[in-house]
Amino acid sequence: MTFDTANPTYQELRARVLQAGARVVPFVGAGLSVYGGPEQRLPLWRELIERLVAEGHSLGLIADNVDAAINRALGSEHYIGAMDRVLDALGEPTFKRVIERELDETEKPTPPAITELVGVGWSLIVTTNLDRLITRAYLERHGQPMDAFTSLDTHRLAAALAGTLTSSETLLAQIHGALDVYPSWRLTRSHYEQLLQEPGYVEALKQLFLRQVFFVGFGLQDDDLDLLLATVAEIYPAGVGEFYALIPRSRKN
Repeated sequence: MTFDTANPTYQELRARVLQAGARVVPFVGAGLSVYGGPEQRLPLWRELIERLVAEGHSLGLIADNVDAAINRALGSEHYIGAMDRVLDALGEPTFKRVIERELDETEKPTPPAITELVGVGWSLIVTTNLDRLITRAYLERHGQPMDAFTSLDTHRLAAALAGTLTSSETLLAQIHGALDVYPSWRLTRSHYEQLLQEPGYVEALKQLFLRQVFFVGFGLQDDDLDLLLATVAEIYPAGVGEFYALIPRSRKN
């Protein structure tokens, strides 16, 4: 199915982006990194967890009761909870090694959607993805690297999300971490809870959601998006800003 560019909501978003000084910020999820068959693309959340579990089994690190708990979490699509149990079972060295291997995009094609994304000319892109596909696509498209950073630099993050950090290049805020910076990874519930205890990070979210946010690459039941929006609801109980989301149109039989 092709995307309907005549859709009124899409046309409204496009007009806002094209306005001088537009404050629309794309917020990119893992779905935008999916391109090609399972062996030619990066894994989705569930697939990544299943590969971690397979590694744990091969090394004899996952006990039967832990395996059952992980399977229950996967069956309920509680991927963040499953990640907690996987990390506890595997330990940090194995957890880190497997994720670095599975999210290595070196032999993967650049998804066309990401190529188009980096060609728009946004002042800022925000993502929960650890992978390097956005920075690679930007380098391929523009011939120069992006200005990227993680939540470890909360002052810079807050300034970027508020729109007060200027750059001649598109800024990339990887709020849940960058693959090459292990201390920045935020993949488990305990990781997220620690992150939300950092005043600088919460302030950065406050600044972001005063802008017009365009969610792309997320499903309506993504664990990490649900946690993020729950946090925003706590910060702004009366509601705030304007949100847009690009999601697949439901198919009728």
